[in-house]
Amino acid sequence: MPKVSVIIPVYNAEKYLNKCISSIANQTMQDIEILAVNDGSTDNSLEVLEQLSSKYKKLQVFNKENGGAGSDRNMGIEYAKGEFIKFVDADDYLKVDILEKNIRKTFTKKLK
Repeated sequence: MPKVSVIIPVYNAEKYLNKCISSIANQTMQDIEILAVNDGSTDNSLEVLEQLSSKYKKLQVFNKENGGAGSDRNMGIEYAKGEFIKFVDADDYLKVDILEKNIRKTFTKKLK
């Protein structure tokens, strides 16, 4: 079971996906899964995600009719296997150590 499931709602974000996905896949914390939910994009987002899934084995791609980011997140939660869930927008990217810092901070707070 992965430590963190990262869920990305995707709608017409083809130009951002390479940077977004690579910033997650290359985290210092490697015990993660990435769930990208394509929300009926009309651009090439689905094709870009499928290409990236062959490069990054941690990436799972889901495709659905347009229903909004909330329904994408809910779908991601249904399939998530991680102990923790992190939501990332498709046009965002993460600093290389942010997941590790988030987890460390969470455990430190639990111990106090």
